[in-house]
Amino acid sequence: MRNWKKALSLFLCLVMCLSVLSPAAVAEETETNPAETAAESCVTAQLPEEELSDFNTEEPMADAADGAEDVSETGYADPSEALDEIVIPEEPGEPELPVEEPETEEPETKELDAEEPENPEEPADILPAEAEVLEDEGLSVLDPDQAEIPEYEVYSEVYINPLYADVLTEADLIEESQELVLFPAEAVRFTTMEDAGRYMRSQMEQRQETIAFAFQRISFERYPLRDFFDEALLHTGSPKEGDYLKWQYGGWRGTASYKDNDWWFSFTLTYYTTAEQEQEMDRQVASILSQLQLDGMSAIEKVKLIYQFVAGYVTYDYNNLYDNSYRLKYTAYAALVNRTAVCQGYAVLLYRLLLASGIECRVITGKANGGNHAWNIIRIGNLFYNVDNTWDSGARNLSWFLLCDGNFKNHTRNAEYATPEFYSVYPMSDKDYSFDKPDPVDPGGGGSDSGDPDSGGSDGGDPDGGGSDGDMAQFLDVRDPSQYYYKPVYWAYRVGITSGTSNVTFSPGNPCTRGQIVTFLWKALGSPEPSSTENPFTDVRATDYFYKPVLWAKENGVTSGTTATTFSPGNPCTRGQISTFLWKAMGSPEPTTAESPFEDVRDGDYFLKSVLWAKENGITSGTSATTFSPFKPCTRAQAMTFLWVASGKPEN
Repeated sequence: MRNWKKALSLFLCLVMCLSVLSPAAVAEETETNPAETAAESCVTAQLPEEELSDFNTEEPMADAADGAEDVSETGYADPSEALDEIVIPEEPGEPELPVEEPETEEPETKELDAEEPENPEEPADILPAEAEVLEDEGLSVLDPDQAEIPEYEVYSEVYINPLYADVLTEADLIEESQELVLFPAEAVRFTTMEDAGRYMRSQMEQRQETIAFAFQRISFERYPLRDFFDEALLHTGSPKEGDYLKWQYGGWRGTASYKDNDWWFSFTLTYYTTAEQEQEMDRQVASILSQLQLDGMSAIEKVKLIYQFVAGYVTYDYNNLYDNSYRLKYTAYAALVNRTAVCQGYAVLLYRLLLASGIECRVITGKANGGNHAWNIIRIGNLFYNVDNTWDSGARNLSWFLLCDGNFKNHTRNAEYATPEFYSVYPMSDKDYSFDKPDPVDPGGGGSDSGDPDSGGSDGGDPDGGGSDGDMAQFLDVRDPSQYYYKPVYWAYRVGITSGTSNVTFSPGNPCTRGQIVTFLWKALGSPEPSSTENPFTDVRATDYFYKPVLWAKENGVTSGTTATTFSPGNPCTRGQISTFLWKAMGSPEPTTAESPFEDVRDGDYFLKSVLWAKENGITSGTSATTFSPFKPCTRAQAMTFLWVASGKPEN
């Protein structure tokens, strides 16, 4: 009996020991590899808080892998296996009961599947469709399977204005621009592309060098840096927006970044004018439009007057044509304020003046005579017409005014202006604009950015309609009585030598052509009738305004032409040529000295005696104390001054 009680007591002790050891056995069986646990914890830590809930579960973690044998409470498939491992203490005492910890449900942690993300509501790839393409282009693309978008620069781009691709490099923009601002402390936020574009336009108008803003959107099909800029440069009809902005900046650097659930965009821009210059531009535009007195005019009258004003007021900037460091030449500011520019300046100035007058206009870019070039299209009625103010520069004979595409020779549009979509918005007339009656005309030189001074203009037309004593012109480009050519110009107008290049311009800085100067000289001498109609020059026709003046000049030995069969009436007249024409027209008087004060006028030069005579008689003092510049083009202002002085400086 005593032995039975002792055996029973031992048995109960064994049972109690088993109940204490069984949780430890289970724990030993299901213990997790510490390295794996650390890796899973790292993945979990990278997830945003709202995503962690997707990995919590109401069910307890599974106790065994698929295919394992079922276990009993002891953690063994066969409870008898546990008895074999039990060591019976020599002096069994009161068994120690384990302290029970409150049960907690551990979140289920999983490794993210790179092929199939677990969270079905996770936003789509930041750049889903174009990720591979962007990677091929060397752009930084976020991994679409990253659990968290990091706060760092995502993408940067340098963009050069296409018209200046041969002028600027990316290094120019990087060196000239300020440092990019990735996450400004205070920035406006937008939710639509239209609002962001409107903001960028306003900042560009103010010539802000850095433009930054936030955009509340999770994903884009691609980095939209150019999209934002295209939106900002849309043609709105405002004279200070659209093409006015588009063609007066060199380029930009942009950065797209992600932070705090916002996309952040930052641009630094290289402009060709300053805010102060644009303020002066505003004043000049208001003044010119007021003086043109456009009120009450029809659309075609406004177009023609403004076009003639720009053609007559602005001279082509040959001096800086090949100087890429001088970029003001591309601007409307240079055209209006400095009165000299290249083709972009002409086109952008015309765009601004016409839009400010209620006339729809666009700037078109492309190729002309093999070089980059800019011109305009203008709407008259429901259709658009081509115009090239640069090639009509200094001309009253508007050879490139309101033409259809078929007759707009040697001009090829860039692709963006030649699409069916563009033509649907800006339908072109299939015929040139037809005027009810002919208009007075005047020839001119013009040019293109390819550097060809004879690429435009025409020899046709009469620049010399003359004025009358009671009808004095008020040329907007000859307003200052202190200008050396002020009295000569208004004298020439009064006596009928010239009527200017338009109703409001004389174009004093434009080169005077050979056809023009011979005509001016002929009229100053009373328009003598030539005695013969024999014409040796193939480039002088009976319908040309300079026909009689050239025949007279040839008969009287004033000129023999540039060859035996050509007179080259459209070529600029040099200072050496005009002094020779004038000297011969006065009977070739012998100068009193044979010593030239000018380093660039030497013995053997055909113009030596004429220059010496002109210097002695105060007709010219040269371009400096030691130079005459005989091969430089003679301007219209200089031609009028030579004639006025040779005529005795008559008072108006």
